[in-house]
Amino acid sequence: QSKAAAKDVRQAAYHSLCKLSNKEALGVLVQGIDGKDLEVVARAARKTKPTELIDAALDRLKKLIAGLPSIKDKKKQGEEVRRAMELIYIVSNAISPATRKFLQHCVVSSDDLQKIKSSPGGLDIVESAVQALSADPESTKFLIQQRDNVPVGCFNEVLGKGLESLTPKEFYKTFSPYINRSANKHTPEYRRHEMVREVLLAYYAHYRTWVRNVPCKPLDIAWLNDAIVVDDLELAVALAQPKHAGVTQYIDAKLADPKALSKMEWGVALAMIAIGHPKATEYVIEKLTATLKKKGAYESYQWCHLASRLNTDALPALESLAGDPKLGDGAGDRLIDAITEI
Repeated sequence: QSKAAAKDVRQAAYHSLCKLSNKEALGVLVQGIDGKDLEVVARAARKTKPTELIDAALDRLKKLIAGLPSIKDKKKQGEEVRRAMELIYIVSNAISPATRKFLQHCVVSSDDLQKIKSSPGGLDIVESAVQALSADPESTKFLIQQRDNVPVGCFNEVLGKGLESLTPKEFYKTFSPYINRSANKHTPEYRRHEMVREVLLAYYAHYRTWVRNVPCKPLDIAWLNDAIVVDDLELAVALAQPKHAGVTQYIDAKLADPKALSKMEWGVALAMIAIGHPKATEYVIEKLTATLKKKGAYESYQWCHLASRLNTDALPALESLAGDPKLGDGAGDRLIDAITEI
């Protein structure tokens, strides 16, 4: 505890020095990053943007990374990699053109850096560089262009930048090739496939489940068309859009074959409500009735939440169901809450 307290005191002192702009303060900070206090200085410098310290850290970072391949002792090499990551943490406080150029060089040189197999190793340096650049608006285009060169673990960062900056058509054109359903598990191709798919599955979910009347940037309709063609029910209902005849027909076909829905009934119902499917009310009330009459059925909470998103045309049927004496304990109250919300 005494060591932790002493570390906190040093960090507070360094933080104060970062706010000063004189040679004496810089000298102490540079002494800190050259010694055992690098991590403490890195944390102290966060959000203070001390320009002179960042310049000094960048100079040391370049020299350190250049010398890593010549270190034969893996333990020593790992320690130097850890120092490099702390220096990246410092220079990411305010990314100058020189810092941007060097961090981008680290990404471009990803294959060479990943040959450093210490723990931590070169992969960790590249990932730190990508994370730093992801906070730099001027590096967005670069990261998207380098999407095949960034480590798989950072691919989500690039996906996020694509969603933010590309048009729906550009995002589809750029990232749809990563949907690869034949990729073998535990391969980079499969992980990228899963990351893209997870983004697509989650994109509308928050708005449909919890938010009302708040539009979000639409995805290109080609994603939905592709999901229907390959019969990916989970993805198709996640991406379902109003006035899309293909998805309405696709859902109708699934409703005609209950086994085809498997465990997707709730997701299908959510999509039906979102797109204004003509059978949405009928389907939700059917499922709601079944779950409300089961004693202690947890699913009834989910279906009551969905019922609360129906329009006023559903009220007569819901009010009639609320008065059914066969409902399970507390089921009527949950349903009344849904009716009140409508």
